[in-house]
Amino acid sequence: MKHKTFLGITLLMAMIMLSFSGNVSAYGSTTAKDVVLPYADFTNSDVTMDGKADESGFTTVTIDFTTAKSITVAFRHNADTIHVVMTSENPGWLALGWHNSKPSSTTGAGPMVDANIIIGGTTVRDDTGAYATHSADATNNIINSTASVTSSGATFEFLFPLASSDSVDQPLTVKEWGYFIVASGLSGNVDNGHGGADESYYLPNVYIQSSAGEAYKGPSGGGSAPFADPAIIVLALGLVAVGVKIKRK
Repeated sequence: MKHKTFLGITLLMAMIMLSFSGNVSAYGSTTAKDVVLPYADFTNSDVTMDGKADESGFTTVTIDFTTAKSITVAFRHNADTIHVVMTSENPGWLALGWHNSKPSSTTGAGPMVDANIIIGGTTVRDDTGAYATHSADATNNIINSTASVTSSGATFEFLFPLASSDSVDQPLTVKEWGYFIVASGLSGNVDNGHGGADESYYLPNVYIQSSAGEAYKGPSGGGSAPFADPAIIVLALGLVAVGVKIKRK
């Protein structure tokens, strides 16, 4: 009987741990959400670069910070290209970065190291990240983009290859996982840093859907739940500094 009780508790703990997997931000806040980067049937030439996610097939993630303006990211892909639309009330640049495997460090500025970073403000750049900084790649692989920064907020829209020919870029593969960074600044100058830690967020466990009909099956595409441990359960239950809202259009 004791063995059965122990087994039952073990299975229950495993289920709880998986339900909170992959949910640690770069600045210590948590969300119990996994996100799908959905497949959508579109051609790049049909995309109107207007800073609006008004076409079909987007997943939209809104990150609400405690001491900074929210950032909204809408994204989708067509098996060749990722299409991203970002908005914020912050009057500065917007950036989306990603890894195709779990970063070696997931705290502080650690997720920036070697990330593929697409940043748009008064200029638009294809960058590679380092610790707490980033710089332009030798080759700009952005297919198309538009960015606008005003005193009332910013928008940034871009198309980028899922797998470019540039060795420093991080290719995204369907049926696998991406690990993303969402960030904004208080200036349109893309070389200026953040106004505060709350303006950056690490969004792990983004599943790259292979087709519109493929069902999301939970944290299995990466082989295992990257952050499934009791410490994450404590964080998920105890930290509420950042709220994340996810919807599929």
